[in-house]
Amino acid sequence: MLKRSCDVKVKNLFTKELFFILTLILFLLTQFNGCSQEDNASVSPLYQARENGSYAQDSILCSLRGETLFVTHQDAYYQCCLESKIVVHKTGFSIDLIEYDVGHPCDCMCPFDLTTAITGLSSGTYTIKVWNEYGGLYGECEATILKNPRLAGLSQSECLSYPKVITTASKDDSIVAVYENDTLSVFHFDAFYNCCFHIDVAFEHNGPILNFIEHPSGEPCRCMCYFNIASTVVGLAPGAYTVRVWNEDLSTLFGEVDITIQPELAAKTILENDDPSPSGPRWRYVSGQIGCKEYPKKKVQQK
Repeated sequence: MLKRSCDVKVKNLFTKELFFILTLILFLLTQFNGCSQEDNASVSPLYQARENGSYAQDSILCSLRGETLFVTHQDAYYQCCLESKIVVHKTGFSIDLIEYDVGHPCDCMCPFDLTTAITGLSSGTYTIKVWNEYGGLYGECEATILKNPRLAGLSQSECLSYPKVITTASKDDSIVAVYENDTLSVFHFDAFYNCCFHIDVAFEHNGPILNFIEHPSGEPCRCMCYFNIASTVVGLAPGAYTVRVWNEDLSTLFGEVDITIQPELAAKTILENDDPSPSGPRWRYVSGQIGCKEYPKKKVQQK
C-alpha cells in the first residue's frame, strides 16, 4: 500500500514538471516566432503567395498628374523595419531609381508600396528603371511628358500709394522673374495705373521670348496708384528665356529680364496620404514609404 502511494506521488510530480516544461517551451516559441506585431494573426494570402512562389514579381507603375511623373514600386519586399532612401539618376530620356534600406534590421519581411514623384522633366518619352542597391533590376515602365506653357495664376496688390491728383509716374517699373518648383513667377513692381483699374495679364510664348501683356479694365477714378502685379506660368521646358512685360497695345515695354531654366529634376518620395504635389527646394530627397501591407507570421528569406 505504501509503495503504491509513493508511485502515485512520483507520477503526479513528474506530470507537473512535464506540464511546466511544455508551458515554458510554448511561451518561448510565441515570443520569438517572427514579428511581434502579428503573433496571433493568421498567415495572409499575400504572404502565402509569396511563400509558394506565385507572387514573386514586383510591379513598377508609372503615372502622370499634370507634368509630374509618379513612379510606384508596388509590393516591394523588404524587411519590416524598412527606412527607404531612393536616389534618382537621369541620363537623357533614361531615369534610374535606386532603392536603399537604411533602417535597422527586423526578423521578418513585408511588402511595401514605394512612390516617388519626379518634376522638372522636359517633353519626351522616358524609360524608368527601378533597381536595388546591389544592381538588381526590379522592373521598368515608360511615360511621355508633353509640356504646355500656360498662365496659371495672377494677383494684384492693393494700391501702394494714393496721389491726390492725376499725375505721371515718378518711380521706375521693376521686373523680376523667379523659377521654382516647375513654376515661373513674374513680378511687375510699381506698376502705375488708375486707382480703380483691375489688371488682367495675357501670356504669349514665342520660342525663347515670353511676353506678359497687361490689360487694365474698370471705370476710371480721378487718381493714380502704384500696384504690384504677379503672374505665374507652368509647363516651360528647360532653356534660356527673355521675359518681357508690356502695356496692352505693346507700345510700352515696362521692362525685361533673362532667366534660364535648368534641366535638372527634383524628386520626392511621398508617404501614404501625403499630398502628391511635390514641394520644397529642388533636389530635395525625402525618404519614406507606405507602411507594411501584410505582416508575415514568421521570419522568411526574400525569394
